[in-house]
Amino acid sequence: MEEGTGITFGEIWSALKRRLWQLLALTAALTALIVLGIVFLYNPMKSTYSLTFTLSYPNSASGKYPDGTPFYYQEIISAEALASAKSSDARFSRINVDKLSEKDGISISAEQTGSDVALFPEKYTVTAEASYFSGKTSATEFLKALAYRTVLNAVGKARSVSYTLEKTAFENADYDDRLELLLRQKSDLLAKYDEWIELYSGNYSAAGRTLFNHRAETDVLFGAAQQESLANELETNGYVPLEMLEAQRSALEAEKRENEAKIEEIKRAMQELPAASFTVSEISSSASASDITVQQPLDLSETLAALLVRNVQIDSRLNALTEENVKAFEASLSAVYEKLQEAANKVQAVGIALFEAESGVHYETSQAVERGGIGIAFAAIGGLLLSLFLACFIIGCIEVPKQRKRRAQAAEAPAAAEEKAGQGE
Repeated sequence: MEEGTGITFGEIWSALKRRLWQLLALTAALTALIVLGIVFLYNPMKSTYSLTFTLSYPNSASGKYPDGTPFYYQEIISAEALASAKSSDARFSRINVDKLSEKDGISISAEQTGSDVALFPEKYTVTAEASYFSGKTSATEFLKALAYRTVLNAVGKARSVSYTLEKTAFENADYDDRLELLLRQKSDLLAKYDEWIELYSGNYSAAGRTLFNHRAETDVLFGAAQQESLANELETNGYVPLEMLEAQRSALEAEKRENEAKIEEIKRAMQELPAASFTVSEISSSASASDITVQQPLDLSETLAALLVRNVQIDSRLNALTEENVKAFEASLSAVYEKLQEAANKVQAVGIALFEAESGVHYETSQAVERGGIGIAFAAIGGLLLSLFLACFIIGCIEVPKQRKRRAQAAEAPAAAEEKAGQGE
Protein backbone atom coordinates (compact mmCIF):
# COMPACT_ATOMS: atom_id res chain seq x y z
CA MET A 1 0.00 0.00 0.00
CA GLU A 2 1.37 3.39 -0.92
CA GLU A 3 1.98 5.93 1.70
CA GLY A 4 -0.79 8.46 2.04
CA THR A 5 -3.51 6.28 0.56
CA GLY A 6 -4.81 5.14 4.03
CA ILE A 7 -3.99 4.14 7.55
CA THR A 8 -2.71 0.61 7.96
CA PHE A 9 -3.38 -1.65 10.91
CA GLY A 10 0.32 -1.71 11.68
CA GLU A 11 0.44 2.04 11.88
CA ILE A 12 -2.54 2.06 14.25
CA TRP A 13 -1.06 -0.68 16.42
CA SER A 14 2.25 1.14 16.58
CA ALA A 15 0.46 4.35 17.54
CA LEU A 16 -1.56 2.62 20.26
CA LYS A 17 1.53 0.99 21.76
CA ARG A 18 3.27 4.31 21.75
CA ARG A 19 0.29 6.01 23.50
CA LEU A 20 -0.91 3.11 25.68
CA TRP A 21 -1.40 5.11 28.88
CA GLN A 22 -3.16 7.87 27.05
CA LEU A 23 -5.37 5.21 25.43
CA LEU A 24 -6.33 3.73 28.78
CA ALA A 25 -6.98 7.12 30.34
CA LEU A 26 -9.12 8.26 27.42
CA THR A 27 -11.05 4.97 27.38
CA ALA A 28 -11.77 5.29 31.08
CA ALA A 29 -12.89 8.91 30.74
CA LEU A 30 -15.18 8.16 27.80
CA THR A 31 -16.63 5.12 29.58
CA ALA A 32 -17.39 7.21 32.63
CA LEU A 33 -19.06 9.88 30.53
CA ILE A 34 -21.19 7.34 28.69
CA VAL A 35 -22.28 5.56 31.88
CA LEU A 36 -23.08 8.84 33.64
CA GLY A 37 -25.01 10.04 30.63
CA ILE A 38 -27.09 6.87 30.57
CA VAL A 39 -27.69 6.89 34.34
CA PHE A 40 -28.51 10.57 34.77
CA LEU A 41 -29.87 11.60 31.38
CA TYR A 42 -31.15 8.71 29.29
CA ASN A 43 -32.55 6.41 31.99
CA PRO A 44 -34.58 9.05 33.88
CA MET A 45 -36.27 10.00 30.64
CA LYS A 46 -37.02 6.45 29.55
CA SER A 47 -37.48 4.41 32.76
CA THR A 48 -40.20 4.14 35.44
CA TYR A 49 -40.49 2.97 39.04
CA SER A 50 -43.34 0.67 40.03
CA LEU A 51 -44.55 -0.48 43.43
CA THR A 52 -47.16 -3.21 43.85
CA PHE A 53 -49.12 -3.58 47.09
CA THR A 54 -52.42 -4.51 48.73
CA LEU A 55 -54.35 -2.49 51.30
CA SER A 56 -56.10 -3.93 54.34
CA TYR A 57 -58.29 -2.49 57.06
CA PRO A 58 -61.41 -3.86 58.78
CA ASN A 59 -64.07 -4.60 56.18
CA SER A 60 -61.99 -3.10 53.37
CA ALA A 61 -63.57 -5.66 51.04
CA SER A 62 -66.79 -3.63 51.21
CA GLY A 63 -65.10 -0.89 49.20
CA LYS A 64 -65.94 1.67 51.87
CA TYR A 65 -64.19 3.61 54.59
CA PRO A 66 -65.34 3.13 58.21
CA ASP A 67 -67.62 6.16 57.98
CA GLY A 68 -69.40 4.67 54.98
CA THR A 69 -67.85 6.86 52.29
CA PRO A 70 -66.87 4.87 49.17
CA PHE A 71 -63.23 4.06 48.45
CA TYR A 72 -61.94 4.63 44.92
CA TYR A 73 -58.42 3.37 44.30
CA GLN A 74 -57.78 6.22 41.85
CA GLU A 75 -57.74 8.52 44.88
CA ILE A 76 -54.42 6.96 45.90
CA ILE A 77 -52.62 9.09 43.28
CA SER A 78 -54.87 12.15 43.40
CA ALA A 79 -53.27 15.59 43.57
CA GLU A 80 -54.34 15.88 47.22
CA ALA A 81 -52.78 12.53 48.07
CA LEU A 82 -49.53 13.43 46.30
CA ALA A 83 -49.33 16.74 48.18
CA SER A 84 -50.08 15.00 51.48
CA ALA A 85 -47.39 12.37 50.89
CA LYS A 86 -44.86 15.06 49.99
CA SER A 87 -45.58 17.05 53.16
CA SER A 88 -45.24 13.94 55.32
CA ASP A 89 -41.43 13.88 55.04
CA ALA A 90 -38.85 16.59 54.40
CA ARG A 91 -36.93 14.19 52.17
CA PHE A 92 -39.65 14.57 49.53
CA SER A 93 -39.41 18.36 49.36
CA ARG A 94 -37.68 18.34 45.95
CA ILE A 95 -40.27 16.13 44.27
CA ASN A 96 -42.43 18.24 41.97
CA VAL A 97 -45.78 16.61 42.75
CA ASP A 98 -47.72 19.32 40.92
CA LYS A 99 -45.96 18.55 37.66
CA LEU A 100 -46.09 14.84 38.40
CA SER A 101 -49.88 15.07 38.57
CA GLU A 102 -50.42 17.58 35.77
CA LYS A 103 -48.21 15.74 33.29
CA ASP A 104 -49.67 12.34 34.16
CA GLY A 105 -46.25 11.22 35.32
CA ILE A 106 -47.88 8.74 37.71
CA SER A 107 -50.54 6.10 37.16
CA ILE A 108 -52.23 3.29 39.06
CA SER A 109 -53.78 -0.02 38.05
CA ALA A 110 -55.80 -2.60 39.99
CA GLU A 111 -55.83 -6.35 39.66
CA GLN A 112 -58.13 -8.81 41.43
CA THR A 113 -55.98 -11.54 42.92
CA GLY A 114 -58.72 -14.12 43.44
CA SER A 115 -62.41 -14.87 43.16
CA ASP A 116 -63.13 -14.14 46.83
CA VAL A 117 -62.60 -10.43 47.48
CA ALA A 118 -62.49 -10.95 51.25
CA LEU A 119 -59.68 -13.50 51.02
CA PHE A 120 -57.94 -12.13 47.93
CA PRO A 121 -58.11 -8.34 47.93
CA GLU A 122 -57.28 -6.17 44.98
CA LYS A 123 -53.63 -5.62 44.17
CA TYR A 124 -52.60 -2.13 43.16
CA THR A 125 -49.56 -1.06 41.14
CA VAL A 126 -48.41 2.55 41.18
CA THR A 127 -46.04 3.54 38.39
CA ALA A 128 -44.16 6.85 38.22
CA GLU A 129 -41.66 8.28 35.78
CA ALA A 130 -38.11 8.06 37.10
CA SER A 131 -37.21 11.63 36.10
CA TYR A 132 -39.11 12.97 39.13
CA PHE A 133 -36.88 11.16 41.62
CA SER A 134 -33.22 11.21 42.51
CA GLY A 135 -33.02 7.43 42.44
CA LYS A 136 -34.68 4.13 43.32
CA THR A 137 -34.48 4.74 47.07
CA SER A 138 -36.19 8.10 46.79
CA ALA A 139 -38.90 6.67 44.54
CA THR A 140 -39.49 3.69 46.84
CA GLU A 141 -39.87 5.84 49.94
CA PHE A 142 -42.24 8.26 48.24
CA LEU A 143 -44.43 5.57 46.65
CA LYS A 144 -44.67 3.75 50.00
CA ALA A 145 -45.64 6.98 51.74
CA LEU A 146 -48.26 7.54 49.04
CA ALA A 147 -49.75 4.06 49.50
CA TYR A 148 -49.77 4.43 53.28
CA ARG A 149 -51.86 7.61 53.05
CA THR A 150 -54.92 5.43 52.36
CA VAL A 151 -54.37 3.52 55.59
CA LEU A 152 -53.91 6.72 57.55
CA ASN A 153 -57.08 8.04 55.95
CA ALA A 154 -59.02 4.94 56.99
CA VAL A 155 -57.76 5.15 60.57
CA GLY A 156 -58.56 8.86 60.64
CA LYS A 157 -62.12 8.22 59.49
CA ALA A 158 -62.46 5.49 62.13
CA ARG A 159 -61.48 8.05 64.76
CA SER A 160 -64.10 10.49 63.51
CA VAL A 161 -66.99 8.03 63.38
CA SER A 162 -69.48 8.65 66.18
CA TYR A 163 -72.04 6.06 67.29
CA THR A 164 -73.70 8.36 69.84
CA LEU A 165 -77.21 9.74 69.62
CA GLU A 166 -77.33 13.53 69.70
CA LYS A 167 -78.84 14.75 72.93
CA THR A 168 -80.86 17.52 71.32
CA ALA A 169 -82.46 15.07 68.87
CA PHE A 170 -83.29 12.74 71.75
CA GLU A 171 -84.74 15.42 74.03
CA ASN A 172 -86.81 17.03 71.26
CA ALA A 173 -88.59 13.74 70.51
CA ASP A 174 -91.75 12.64 72.31
CA TYR A 175 -91.57 9.69 74.66
CA ASP A 176 -92.70 7.11 72.11
CA ASP A 177 -90.00 8.27 69.71
CA ARG A 178 -87.40 8.34 72.48
CA LEU A 179 -88.05 4.69 73.22
CA GLU A 180 -87.77 3.91 69.49
CA LEU A 181 -84.50 5.85 69.22
CA LEU A 182 -82.98 3.99 72.16
CA LEU A 183 -84.01 0.62 70.75
CA ARG A 184 -82.58 1.48 67.34
CA GLN A 185 -79.29 2.72 68.80
CA LYS A 186 -78.80 -0.44 70.83
CA SER A 187 -79.54 -2.55 67.75
CA ASP A 188 -76.98 -0.58 65.72
CA LEU A 189 -74.29 -0.99 68.38
CA LEU A 190 -74.85 -4.74 68.56
CA ALA A 191 -74.82 -4.96 64.75
CA LYS A 192 -71.42 -3.26 64.67
CA TYR A 193 -69.99 -5.80 67.15
CA ASP A 194 -71.53 -8.62 65.10
CA GLU A 195 -69.82 -7.26 61.99
CA TRP A 196 -66.41 -7.23 63.69
CA ILE A 197 -66.92 -10.67 65.26
CA GLU A 198 -67.74 -12.07 61.82
CA LEU A 199 -64.58 -10.49 60.41
CA TYR A 200 -62.30 -11.76 63.16
CA SER A 201 -63.82 -13.73 66.05
CA GLY A 202 -65.52 -13.22 69.37
CA ASN A 203 -62.21 -13.95 71.10
CA TYR A 204 -60.40 -11.14 69.30
CA SER A 205 -59.17 -8.68 71.91
CA ALA A 206 -59.48 -4.94 71.36
CA ALA A 207 -59.48 -2.05 73.81
CA GLY A 208 -58.72 -4.37 76.70
CA ARG A 209 -61.50 -6.97 76.23
CA THR A 210 -62.69 -9.53 73.74
CA LEU A 211 -65.28 -8.54 71.17
CA PHE A 212 -67.68 -11.07 72.67
CA ASN A 213 -67.47 -9.45 76.11
CA HIS A 214 -67.84 -5.97 74.64
CA ARG A 215 -71.00 -7.11 72.90
CA ALA A 216 -72.39 -8.85 75.99
CA GLU A 217 -71.84 -5.69 78.04
CA THR A 218 -73.90 -3.71 75.56
CA ASP A 219 -76.57 -6.39 75.18
CA VAL A 220 -77.57 -6.28 78.86
CA LEU A 221 -78.19 -2.54 78.65
CA PHE A 222 -81.86 -1.71 78.15
CA GLY A 223 -82.95 -5.31 78.32
CA ALA A 224 -86.29 -6.71 77.18
CA ALA A 225 -87.86 -6.47 80.65
CA GLN A 226 -86.96 -2.79 81.00
CA GLN A 227 -88.13 -2.07 77.47
CA GLU A 228 -91.51 -3.69 78.17
CA SER A 229 -91.87 -1.97 81.53
CA LEU A 230 -91.24 1.50 80.15
CA ALA A 231 -93.46 0.90 77.11
CA ASN A 232 -96.34 -0.35 79.29
CA GLU A 233 -95.98 2.54 81.72
CA LEU A 234 -96.06 5.02 78.88
CA GLU A 235 -99.08 3.40 77.25
CA THR A 236 -101.00 3.18 80.54
CA ASN A 237 -100.27 6.65 81.86
CA GLY A 238 -99.97 8.54 78.60
CA TYR A 239 -97.01 10.61 79.71
CA VAL A 240 -96.15 13.78 77.82
CA PRO A 241 -93.23 16.20 78.28
CA LEU A 242 -93.56 18.65 81.16
CA GLU A 243 -94.26 21.61 78.88
CA MET A 244 -97.32 19.75 77.55
CA LEU A 245 -98.52 18.41 80.90
CA GLU A 246 -101.13 21.06 81.71
CA ALA A 247 -102.53 20.99 78.19
CA GLN A 248 -102.81 17.19 78.35
CA ARG A 249 -104.58 17.28 81.73
CA SER A 250 -106.98 19.95 80.46
CA ALA A 251 -107.77 17.88 77.38
CA LEU A 252 -108.43 14.77 79.49
CA GLU A 253 -110.66 16.68 81.91
CA ALA A 254 -112.61 18.16 79.01
CA GLU A 255 -113.01 14.71 77.49
CA LYS A 256 -114.21 13.36 80.84
CA ARG A 257 -116.84 16.10 81.17
CA GLU A 258 -118.05 15.40 77.64
CA ASN A 259 -118.19 11.67 78.40
CA GLU A 260 -120.18 12.32 81.59
CA ALA A 261 -122.69 14.33 79.63
CA LYS A 262 -123.02 11.50 77.09
CA ILE A 263 -123.45 8.99 79.91
CA GLU A 264 -126.36 10.96 81.38
CA GLU A 265 -128.05 11.24 77.97
CA ILE A 266 -127.67 7.51 77.33
CA LYS A 267 -129.06 6.61 80.75
CA ARG A 268 -132.09 8.86 80.18
CA ALA A 269 -132.66 7.39 76.72
CA MET A 270 -132.46 3.86 78.07
CA GLN A 271 -135.05 4.66 80.78
CA GLU A 272 -137.47 6.01 78.20
CA LEU A 273 -137.34 2.85 76.07
CA PRO A 274 -140.21 0.44 77.06
CA ALA A 275 -138.68 -2.62 75.41
CA ALA A 276 -135.21 -2.36 76.83
CA SER A 277 -135.07 -6.13 77.37
CA PHE A 278 -135.24 -7.24 73.74
CA THR A 279 -132.29 -7.56 71.43
CA VAL A 280 -131.86 -7.36 67.69
CA SER A 281 -132.22 -11.15 67.31
CA GLU A 282 -135.63 -11.03 68.98
CA ILE A 283 -137.15 -8.64 66.46
CA SER A 284 -139.83 -10.34 64.31
CA SER A 285 -138.72 -11.08 60.81
CA SER A 286 -141.92 -9.45 59.57
CA ALA A 287 -140.98 -6.09 61.06
CA SER A 288 -139.78 -3.61 58.52
CA ALA A 289 -136.76 -1.39 58.94
CA SER A 290 -139.09 1.62 59.30
CA ASP A 291 -140.56 0.13 62.48
CA ILE A 292 -137.12 0.49 64.24
CA THR A 293 -136.84 4.20 64.93
CA VAL A 294 -134.44 4.25 67.88
CA GLN A 295 -131.05 2.77 68.66
CA GLN A 296 -131.34 -0.68 70.16
CA PRO A 297 -130.74 -0.98 73.93
CA LEU A 298 -127.82 -3.35 73.40
CA ASP A 299 -125.95 -0.71 71.39
CA LEU A 300 -126.66 1.92 74.03
CA SER A 301 -125.37 -0.40 76.73
CA GLU A 302 -122.13 -1.00 74.85
CA THR A 303 -121.63 2.72 74.28
CA LEU A 304 -122.36 3.44 77.92
CA ALA A 305 -119.86 0.78 79.02
CA ALA A 306 -117.17 2.15 76.70
CA LEU A 307 -117.67 5.69 78.05
CA LEU A 308 -117.53 4.49 81.64
CA VAL A 309 -114.34 2.52 80.97
CA ARG A 310 -112.81 5.51 79.21
CA ASN A 311 -113.57 7.75 82.17
CA VAL A 312 -111.94 5.26 84.50
CA GLN A 313 -108.87 5.35 82.25
CA ILE A 314 -108.96 9.15 82.26
CA ASP A 315 -109.12 9.23 86.05
CA SER A 316 -106.16 6.86 86.18
CA ARG A 317 -104.16 9.02 83.77
CA LEU A 318 -105.05 12.22 85.60
CA ASN A 319 -103.79 10.67 88.81
CA ALA A 320 -100.60 9.56 87.05
CA LEU A 321 -100.01 12.74 85.06
CA THR A 322 -98.19 14.62 87.75
CA GLU A 323 -95.01 16.58 87.40
CA GLU A 324 -93.27 14.17 89.77
CA ASN A 325 -94.26 11.07 87.80
CA VAL A 326 -93.35 12.62 84.44
CA LYS A 327 -89.95 13.68 85.76
CA ALA A 328 -89.36 10.17 87.12
CA PHE A 329 -90.28 8.58 83.77
CA GLU A 330 -88.12 11.03 81.89
CA ALA A 331 -85.25 10.33 84.28
CA SER A 332 -85.59 6.62 83.53
CA LEU A 333 -85.32 7.29 79.80
CA SER A 334 -82.38 9.63 80.36
CA ALA A 335 -80.59 7.01 82.43
CA VAL A 336 -80.92 4.50 79.60
CA TYR A 337 -79.77 7.18 77.15
CA GLU A 338 -76.62 7.91 79.16
CA LYS A 339 -75.73 4.23 79.45
CA LEU A 340 -76.14 3.72 75.71
CA GLN A 341 -73.96 6.76 74.97
CA GLU A 342 -71.22 5.26 77.12
CA ALA A 343 -71.63 2.03 75.18
CA ALA A 344 -71.46 4.02 71.91
CA ASN A 345 -68.18 5.62 73.01
CA LYS A 346 -66.87 2.17 73.83
CA VAL A 347 -67.80 0.98 70.32
CA GLN A 348 -65.86 3.91 68.89
CA ALA A 349 -62.82 3.05 71.05
CA VAL A 350 -63.01 -0.59 69.95
CA GLY A 351 -63.29 0.48 66.31
CA ILE A 352 -60.24 2.73 66.59
CA ALA A 353 -58.25 -0.06 68.24
CA LEU A 354 -59.27 -2.47 65.48
CA PHE A 355 -58.32 -0.10 62.69
CA GLU A 356 -55.00 0.79 64.28
CA ALA A 357 -54.11 -2.89 64.73
CA GLU A 358 -55.46 -4.34 61.49
CA SER A 359 -54.82 -1.60 58.93
CA GLY A 360 -51.72 -1.82 56.81
CA VAL A 361 -50.05 -1.91 53.41
CA HIS A 362 -48.49 -5.13 52.16
CA TYR A 363 -45.82 -4.60 49.52
CA GLU A 364 -44.97 -7.20 46.90
CA THR A 365 -41.33 -6.06 46.82
CA SER A 366 -39.23 -4.16 49.36
CA GLN A 367 -37.92 -1.82 46.67
CA ALA A 368 -39.63 -0.20 43.72
CA VAL A 369 -39.09 -2.06 40.47
CA GLU A 370 -37.28 -0.11 37.77
CA ARG A 371 -38.40 -0.74 34.21
CA GLY A 372 -37.13 0.67 30.93
CA GLY A 373 -33.77 2.37 30.40
CA ILE A 374 -30.40 0.61 30.30
CA GLY A 375 -28.94 -1.40 33.15
CA ILE A 376 -25.73 -0.22 34.82
CA ALA A 377 -23.81 -3.40 33.98
CA PHE A 378 -24.85 -3.33 30.34
CA ALA A 379 -24.11 0.40 30.17
CA ALA A 380 -20.63 -0.16 31.65
CA ILE A 381 -19.72 -3.00 29.26
CA GLY A 382 -21.18 -1.31 26.22
CA GLY A 383 -19.65 2.00 27.20
CA LEU A 384 -16.26 0.40 27.67
CA LEU A 385 -16.30 -1.20 24.23
CA LEU A 386 -17.53 1.94 22.55
CA SER A 387 -15.03 4.08 24.46
CA LEU A 388 -12.16 1.77 23.51
CA PHE A 389 -13.11 2.00 19.86
CA LEU A 390 -13.44 5.78 20.02
CA ALA A 391 -10.16 6.14 21.92
CA CYS A 392 -8.35 3.98 19.38
CA PHE A 393 -9.81 6.00 16.57
CA ILE A 394 -8.93 9.34 18.17
CA ILE A 395 -5.38 8.35 19.07
CA GLY A 396 -4.92 6.76 15.65
CA CYS A 397 -6.11 9.91 13.89
CA ILE A 398 -3.73 12.03 15.96
CA GLU A 399 -0.67 9.79 16.24
CA VAL A 400 -0.48 8.13 12.79
CA PRO A 401 0.02 11.43 10.89
CA LYS A 402 2.76 12.31 13.37
CA GLN A 403 4.46 8.97 12.76
CA ARG A 404 4.29 9.45 9.00
CA LYS A 405 5.72 12.92 9.32
CA ARG A 406 8.60 11.64 11.42
CA ARG A 407 9.33 8.86 8.91
CA ALA A 408 9.21 11.32 6.05
CA GLN A 409 11.59 13.62 7.87
CA ALA A 410 13.89 10.68 8.63
CA ALA A 411 13.87 9.65 4.96
CA GLU A 412 14.58 13.15 3.73
CA ALA A 413 17.47 13.73 6.16
CA PRO A 414 20.20 11.65 4.26
CA ALA A 415 19.29 13.20 0.92
CA ALA A 416 19.51 16.64 2.38
CA ALA A 417 22.90 15.83 3.94
CA GLU A 418 24.30 14.57 0.62
CA GLU A 419 23.03 17.63 -1.20
CA LYS A 420 24.58 19.85 1.40
CA ALA A 421 27.89 17.97 1.19
CA GLY A 422 27.87 18.30 -2.60
CA GLN A 423 27.33 21.98 -2.35
CA GLY A 424 30.28 22.18 0.08
CA GLU A 425 32.68 20.60 -2.33
